[in-house]
Amino acid sequence: MPLPLPRAPRPLRSFSWVAVALAAVGLVTATGAGCEITIGDTGGSGGQPTGDTSSASTTATSTDATTSATTASSSSGGLPGACMNVTELSDPDEVMGDTTGVPDTIVSNCEQPGAGEVAYHFVASITGIMHVEVESVADLGLYARKDCGDLTSELACSDNKAAGGTETLDIDVREGQSVYIFVDGYFTGEAGPYTLKVRSAIPGCGDGIVFGDEECDPPDGVSCDAECHVLPEVCDDGVDNDLDDLTDCEDMSCVGDPACDFSTFCNAATPIAATTTIGTTVGGTANFSASCTGLSTPEKIYVFNPTTSGILNLTLSSSTDLDMYARDTCDLPGTELGCVDSVGAGMAEHLALPVAPGHPITLFIDGKNGHSGSFSLQSVVTPFNEIEPNDSRPQANSFTEPFAAGIYPSLDQDWVKVNITQSNATLTAEVADVGNGDCPNHVIDSQIEIIGTDGQTQLAFNDDNADDYCSTATKSGLAPGIYYIRVAASQMYAPTLTFIYRLKVMVQ
Repeated sequence: MPLPLPRAPRPLRSFSWVAVALAAVGLVTATGAGCEITIGDTGGSGGQPTGDTSSASTTATSTDATTSATTASSSSGGLPGACMNVTELSDPDEVMGDTTGVPDTIVSNCEQPGAGEVAYHFVASITGIMHVEVESVADLGLYARKDCGDLTSELACSDNKAAGGTETLDIDVREGQSVYIFVDGYFTGEAGPYTLKVRSAIPGCGDGIVFGDEECDPPDGVSCDAECHVLPEVCDDGVDNDLDDLTDCEDMSCVGDPACDFSTFCNAATPIAATTTIGTTVGGTANFSASCTGLSTPEKIYVFNPTTSGILNLTLSSSTDLDMYARDTCDLPGTELGCVDSVGAGMAEHLALPVAPGHPITLFIDGKNGHSGSFSLQSVVTPFNEIEPNDSRPQANSFTEPFAAGIYPSLDQDWVKVNITQSNATLTAEVADVGNGDCPNHVIDSQIEIIGTDGQTQLAFNDDNADDYCSTATKSGLAPGIYYIRVAASQMYAPTLTFIYRLKVMVQ
């Protein structure tokens, strides 16, 4: 079986109650299966990864010159708890705080419910912008209101960074304007100490604030020129010149540069087998990165040459925050097969990939944000049970337990036959993952059918399970005979998706 490239899962189809609450006050507009936020930014799963190249700040313009410095009543007639204990800020100011144990009393435009918030009051001393920063090891965000207790008075909301990043917020203000600033966690469990900085300023190149058409600030001659625009990447100076979180040869702009000939490094990759490998990234090269990790940190490179078709299950264990990714071709980022950065230090990362003889895989053990260290890598191959081609009833494979297979290439379908020998039987067929979490993580989006003994009549069909996009179909009252199960990618939601899966069958 050739190696499928990973495909992005479709978005969730359920609303959060936050979106419903915002819709009730006119801040969001429902559009089909999602929602369109009309004020502020959303932070995805708490913020974009560090490699995001979009602006790190959210900017909004106030429509009022001044709001009373006194905490106003909310439109619902009562004040949220956070507004009963507002801390006054100077201009400029820097304070430390902690959201740990703080109750959740405020709904914002870009944070989920369940995490407590702390409120501050700020009066601008300059007509220009109010620049706010919050730094925390937790995934905290920022939002601002004209009226502390009024959801509809929100000026801007920002959660663009994940835990450990710096959130910024820039809002146009006038001298004497009153603004309420909130530090809040993205979702339940995101709480902790933080440092909050705020000041009003007249924006301009050299003031240390990226604003308007500025790409960077202040100028430094290395990454930022005298007009506050980013300089191009230099491929051999060890600096991320163009500020895209990719340094030197990791940057796509350095492809083809003589300083970035990776053939030597790729040819020196260490062969591994289906066993346990002990290694370290300390002292490794720092030339590669992937979609989820590997930014300017050393990596260890391995190559796996499969001897049979099946599923390569990889488990990476380390006391430091290491991650892994795989490529079909070592020096081509576009051939990435998978990348995992799901947990922190001390917890195991898991990656499952389809493999076939004659298709070697390059595997990278890497880190980001300066993390490096020793690791243990377990590699186990589970052979595929399916025999291709099995795309039609005459080609159907006989079911055996366990049954591991793959939907590949795009638009592939797998036919499996089950021989029922008892009367009034119930047949249940389920698409499951191979133990790597692809079902709950919505990597698999399948559909499954039970087809009658004539090979044509559809007896049962399912697209989604209750909690994920894997599928389960059941048919009762079956007479003895050979029945068929057909598995494919969801034709409604993801018809071109490719994935590996395990088929479970039960006859009662």
